[in-house]
Amino acid sequence: MSNEDDIRRINKIITPLVRNGQSLHQIYLDHVDELMCSEKTLYNYVDAQLFDVRNIDLPRKVKYRPRYKKPEFKVDRGCRIGRSYTDFQKFISDYPETNIVQMDTVIGRIGGKCLLTIHFVETSLMLAFLREANTSASVIQIIDLLDKALGNEMFNRLFPVILTDNGSEFSNPKEIESRKTLSSYRTRVFYCDPSAPYQKGACEVSHELIRRILPKGSSFDDLTQEDVFLMMDHINSPHILALYIFYAELCKKVTEKFTKKHILQDQECVFHMSDINAVCRRTACPQPDHLSAAVSFTVSSNMEVQ
Repeated sequence: MSNEDDIRRINKIITPLVRNGQSLHQIYLDHVDELMCSEKTLYNYVDAQLFDVRNIDLPRKVKYRPRYKKPEFKVDRGCRIGRSYTDFQKFISDYPETNIVQMDTVIGRIGGKCLLTIHFVETSLMLAFLREANTSASVIQIIDLLDKALGNEMFNRLFPVILTDNGSEFSNPKEIESRKTLSSYRTRVFYCDPSAPYQKGACEVSHELIRRILPKGSSFDDLTQEDVFLMMDHINSPHILALYIFYAELCKKVTEKFTKKHILQDQECVFHMSDINAVCRRTACPQPDHLSAAVSFTVSSNMEVQ
């Protein structure tokens, strides 16, 4: 039953009632025929942050001791249908020129902040974005952010295919693949086989470099997005030539109209040609003034571009 359409429907029913002071138990008793799910499922959905209401909105639940281990929650249990690794191989066989993007999560302390990593296989470039929690909603917010910053056409070209693992944070592929304003697909999502991280090995190798800076088990809670950009500058610096080519392609549409400094999407994405030239001439790692060598996204706590 758990798919994004059902979640939206249930959210419209329970959110205004919870905010009006009703408990989930009472809401379930009064609307059991409309909800068409168990009371336990409602609490699982709130735990997974799939509704507009959170545990903090439930006065009694915040008093309970958290369980030692929460079960992994899948937004859409049928998310792998038509998106398996076999389907991915067939798709690449049919479209061999397709650029592949690998996506994964790097965990800090359990229950704390984490990173969403996006690895462009062709250029060996990895981006990383700090998230408050490891939820599907936070992944979708970052994808929407990149889509808005790059524009529809450029996003489609840079993200034709995304290969990821079976983590619950990636279990809502329809929201990743589709735009809210258009009926067309913006990307295609495929999943590796269970317990087969080698199928996205390029991403895993870059994770080893991240772990040299942020060891497994360390907390990310004191990090800012600027810290993450600086870390990725150093990790990406050996691939600076490929990075130059990547961003040159990214900004190809505007280079004919502007020189030296280009501003995309109303200053939401800033591209500095002079910065790239300076970085390419250096053999050392980029300095903080040249974060991400060309494009700097500043992500606030509410996931808006500043």
